[in-house]
Amino acid sequence: MELREIKVKTKCDNGACRNMADYVIYRQDTMSSQSLRLCKECLAKIAELAKPLKTKQKSPKTTQNKPKTTAEPLGKKE
Repeated sequence: MELREIKVKTKCDNGACRNMADYVIYRQDTMSSQSLRLCKECLAKIAELAKPLKTKQKSPKTTQNKPKTTAEPLGKKE
């Protein structure tokens, strides 16, 4: 995903907002009509809402191997 300043005049894609868009968020593998155009205020609000999510992210799971036992195999003892 990329975030860029928008160069054309268009409205913010947030339905409740009436501002003009300042930024566009898009993916290179999608059509430009599927990009998200946001004004500075809406982009700042989304960034503010995402802050708690960053602190809650789980660390990647690591595979924990069981420790090797050094016990003798079961069976007859000599």
